[in-house]
Amino acid sequence: MDLSTCYCRNRHCRRYGQSGSGARLESVGWHRGARRWKCLECGHRFSSRAGTAYAGIRTPEGIYRKSIHHLAEGVSIRATGRLMEIDKDTVCRWLPGVGRHCRRLRMYF
Repeated sequence: MDLSTCYCRNRHCRRYGQSGSGARLESVGWHRGARRWKCLECGHRFSSRAGTAYAGIRTPEGIYRKSIHHLAEGVSIRATGRLMEIDKDTVCRWLPGVGRHCRRLRMYF
């Protein structure tokens, strides 16, 4: 992940949306394998996964990434769960978030 693209996610912050050196972010540790940041302007804390398809996912990234790849290739939800040795309901829970993220990407481009 390119950490220079992280920015304060607080819409009321003066530095909202500014990335790179203009962001004024401080690393405050890790949570579930993702770096956490604190905005030095407003004090808002957030994960580097915020706003990505990985936001809120508790499954290890490798399993999640492979599962989404299977779904994109047309493998059914049940078969994806069986192949990745995870519950099919977990795969179902991921679909709305992945769909929203894909839609935002498509609208951006």
